[in-house]
Amino acid sequence: MSPTLLCVSHTISRTPVLIILLEIFCKRAFPVQRPSASSVH
Repeated sequence: MSPTLLCVSHTISRTPVLIILLEIFCKRAFPVQRPSASSVH
């Protein structure tokens, strides 16, 4: 692996904020069957 990928993967594993952002992106890309959750936003 390239040093850049290692650094990125290391940073992602140490920053839960990126995981939260990824979950938000996944929920927007693939909305879960929860109309109540989408209506809150």
